[in-house]
Amino acid sequence: MVVHKHSGGISFRCLHDHNIAILGKQGWRLLTNESSLVGRIFKLMDKDNPYITSTHPALFDAKVSQLMVPNERRWDEDILNDLFSDVDREHVRGVVISSSREFHSRYWFFEASGHYSVKSAYKRLQVLNGRWSRGDNLGLWRKLWNMKIPAKFYVFLWRACRNNLPTRISLKVKQVDVPLLYRHRHLEDETVEHVLDDCSFSRQCWQHFNSSLSGSAGALFSDWFLSMASNFSSSSLGSVVVICWALWKARNELVWNNKQPLANVVVQSALAYFDQWKSAKS
Repeated sequence: MVVHKHSGGISFRCLHDHNIAILGKQGWRLLTNESSLVGRIFKLMDKDNPYITSTHPALFDAKVSQLMVPNERRWDEDILNDLFSDVDREHVRGVVISSSREFHSRYWFFEASGHYSVKSAYKRLQVLNGRWSRGDNLGLWRKLWNMKIPAKFYVFLWRACRNNLPTRISLKVKQVDVPLLYRHRHLEDETVEHVLDDCSFSRQCWQHFNSSLSGSAGALFSDWFLSMASNFSSSSLGSVVVICWALWKARNELVWNNKQPLANVVVQSALAYFDQWKSAKS
């Protein structure tokens, strides 16, 4: 569910990773604003006090540049040995001097502005955890989510392409005791492919919509839909999705209410619904 839409998921937010990204925001503030109250409190809580405690008189009103070799970007070891205690000397040596004289600041690589954001951190976590991969199954998922169809059809189509509709085969896999045969003819196991594009009733419906359409001939529904997406315009592809939904609705009417509508009625009512929706959106 938390996998990206373009990778076959539905992009629900992973709350654990989102909380980590929010926590990272607080860490970024501590790193970039050390003078804040919280930053100063954390420094005081540090048992290994990073502040210089040496009290040599030559250190009063001294500048950092006076601790460096003149005209060079490195510490003057003789001065460090003369003025600082052993602990403070190691603290000073631990400060890396840049070879450049330009001002340096912290930069967040995953934002163009260089500033940390919860959104970019969350996205990075999803990529690292393998939930937002670059794979797109030949564009199937992009085509699905970019379609102009009613909202409820997105989830229906996503479930159909993922083989997650509660067909008899799917229910049997989940240990639900149901007969496997499809009720329209009692000859084939009920799968997503069979209900939506390969049984005799669905073929009648597709013939009413477009006489040139043929069944999937054993192909997965996702492959069949991808071929439809390659052969139809975006508007016609929306009609294909609506008819698929109407076929599933007709299947449920047969299973639960023992009603079997006519193929032409299923197609006409589905297309009329889609036309009304498009008129309301325009």
